[in-house]
Amino acid sequence: GIDQYINNIQVISWLSEGSKDRHARLPEKLSLTRPRPLQSIAHAVSDSLECEAQLACARRSRASTVILGLAPEGSMPKVNSSTYSKYLALPPGSPVGPGKIGLDTHPRDIIRLLCETFGRSPSEIVVTILHRTWTADLASKFSAAGAKVKHIMAGDFHALVDAGMPVVPDAPVGIAAGYGGKPESFLAAFFHKWSGGTILMQEVPTDVELGTDRVGTFVFDKESMIRSDDCLLAVAGITEADKLLVPIPSDRYLVPGVRSSRASRTCWVTVMVVSPTFEQPRHYVVEYKSGSPSQPTLLSPDESLDEHLLSRYISLGNEIETRLTETGAEDREYFQWWRGSFVPGLEGLSERELIDLLKSLRGRISRHEEVTDGDPSDYRVYWGSAK
Repeated sequence: GIDQYINNIQVISWLSEGSKDRHARLPEKLSLTRPRPLQSIAHAVSDSLECEAQLACARRSRASTVILGLAPEGSMPKVNSSTYSKYLALPPGSPVGPGKIGLDTHPRDIIRLLCETFGRSPSEIVVTILHRTWTADLASKFSAAGAKVKHIMAGDFHALVDAGMPVVPDAPVGIAAGYGGKPESFLAAFFHKWSGGTILMQEVPTDVELGTDRVGTFVFDKESMIRSDDCLLAVAGITEADKLLVPIPSDRYLVPGVRSSRASRTCWVTVMVVSPTFEQPRHYVVEYKSGSPSQPTLLSPDESLDEHLLSRYISLGNEIETRLTETGAEDREYFQWWRGSFVPGLEGLSERELIDLLKSLRGRISRHEEVTDGDPSDYRVYWGSAK
């Protein structure tokens, strides 16, 4: 895919997750594209599968993604991917710098300064920490400062990205702190360069769990990690967390997981792309159909993958019929002969979810009603392409 969509640039793997854990990875110094004459060179940071253990889980508590960051040759320092990182990630507008928040600032002072800046109480600061024995003391200090500590077993990239999101009025302020993978910190720095958040990182040896004090002296920030705005981050969704375990969509995934249809032998992958040169994130749907070249489509702002698949199905000339029965309390909408979702890529939706999805497309698709024979309170509802 990299070779297909990136022209006139040779992409070389620079930093890859998995080297310390022997996971699937892109070997460093490997060319990810076919060399061509007079090409520019870009260096890549990658995580071949963030939260890969979730693929084997029947009930997933976290999403899994494939992540790639690209920056011009020479714009990223060479670091040892087999070591860990000590990090702190904060939302845009956080007070950072001398006399304010730094990587070694005591958790009590971090919480105090965030409360003063964003007008929150300590209990409205949520600190996400990768749960390890060597992060227990850090977690207890944040808890003692009155913050809410959220432990995760994996997925620190998602936590670092969440911490870089703008603060929403009347909502908790999220940050991420602790120790994790070096590539995840660099990948999150791409996101923070777009969002305006802060990420601070220091190299830590792999024996940090032994209580060693051998920590690198240099503290990286997003500008020293990626010394160019001519860069981008791409995140492809593979799976989502189970909606019964994690009910809020924004907590279940950064981008939705793969949708597939056995009948049409097709799958759809959503890719989010951000760059400091973009005002807003761009979301693409890439369609892979057996025997056909992949086809990327740029989604319109605020259009979801499921909305795209449903509107695509209708635009191909398919009309959907539902029923509407007026009752004294609340109208009842349903499919008369429901046998499961029939829309390619949306076979996993329930009857209610498909009807709600149809309603979300009002204004983009047509809808008209016809009274059924013999019952003025019962209607056939037809959904089709907008005229």
